[in-house]
Amino acid sequence: MALTDMRIFRQLVIVLLPALWLGGLPAEAATPRAFRLLSESNTEAVGLTPAGTLTWSNQLPAGRFQVEQNFNLSTGQWHSFISGPATATWHSLKLWDFNAPTGMVYIPAGDYVRGDGYAWDLRSLPVHTAWVSAIYMDRREVTKALWDEVRDWGLTNGFTDLSVGVGGGKRVMVTVTNDGVPTNIWVNIEAGPEHPVVYITWYDMAKWSNARSLRESLTPPYYTDTALTTVYRTGQVDLATNQVNWECTGYRLPTEAEWEKGARGGLIQHHYPWPSTGTSLPDVIDGTRANYWESRDVFDQGTTPAGYYDGSQVVTNELGEIQPVQDMANAYGLYDMCGNVWEWCWDYYSFTSYTWAVQNTNLRDIRGPPFHDTAQPYRVDRGGSWRTSTNALNDMRCVQRWFETAGWASPSLHRGFRTVRRPVTP
Repeated sequence: MALTDMRIFRQLVIVLLPALWLGGLPAEAATPRAFRLLSESNTEAVGLTPAGTLTWSNQLPAGRFQVEQNFNLSTGQWHSFISGPATATWHSLKLWDFNAPTGMVYIPAGDYVRGDGYAWDLRSLPVHTAWVSAIYMDRREVTKALWDEVRDWGLTNGFTDLSVGVGGGKRVMVTVTNDGVPTNIWVNIEAGPEHPVVYITWYDMAKWSNARSLRESLTPPYYTDTALTTVYRTGQVDLATNQVNWECTGYRLPTEAEWEKGARGGLIQHHYPWPSTGTSLPDVIDGTRANYWESRDVFDQGTTPAGYYDGSQVVTNELGEIQPVQDMANAYGLYDMCGNVWEWCWDYYSFTSYTWAVQNTNLRDIRGPPFHDTAQPYRVDRGGSWRTSTNALNDMRCVQRWFETAGWASPSLHRGFRTVRRPVTP
């Protein structure tokens, strides 16, 4: 693909690549986009292959590079897509995968700024740069329909205690009578099969990921022994990092670092998965962008179907007037990284997880503490949920970290997950 422009600007070489029409993909992914390369080294782009790999040369194997993207060249708005160190004279980076597994998106290898000092949130400090290898990530949260497909297979293939789960949830007011006195109470009820699966434990998610992998003839990630010979199929096992085949291409829960990188979509230190800088959170989030308590979508006070915020969502204001909306997939093509349901990750939760990673200079493919260091085997969850109120918009930031006991299936119906896979190395 020919290069259309190359010029030097403030000692950076900027290469403007023509828009890539992603033909043959689902409509949500068939968005024209352009990429450009900025580098601190004297750089010359060599080419962009039809497979989505950009190659360039560096006069000096030093400094940093950053790839930016633009969805509409007429606006002139460029946003960070991926960055990293320029460590070689010749550098190749796969930017896009036109053949990603069904329902997944490709997130290229590179680093990102992890953490956030907003509101002195000590759980998200210190801010640091972390490297994450390339992964595929589910475009949407795992639905009850998909959960059932895999669970049905698993029940006849050794995964005998996978929870039934629930298809999302919504809150409704009902009247109950006690000793002749009627009382109005809120109850949670199931929403439907296309909603995120909830009311399952972290253990269920790990076992289900193994079942999904085996069902597709992929190597499963989770084992009950450090020799990685006995596949985790039943029970509640508090797996350690050395009981995971991290190099396999099967489905697994994202690490906290992978999840945050995916949620940010390449944006640097923005609050949410869309351009959203500044300190006043209500100024950069509203009900047309994410599902949270009283966001006024048609599924208000409950989950929406996974990926509902695709530009066809229906949201009203306080007067009942339908509001203009847009597709809220982030720059990597991910939906619901903010709101809908909290998403469980691999990592054991520790208040000092970020400090631990920095102090141990463990900043490449961070997998969290090797074992839980608290009284309970807490695991990390991310992203906020439909139960997040307008007084707690802080909980839906890309960086916000929370936790839950691995064996807890929340009756609040607001915790789900998505999976990732490692691409096959060429």
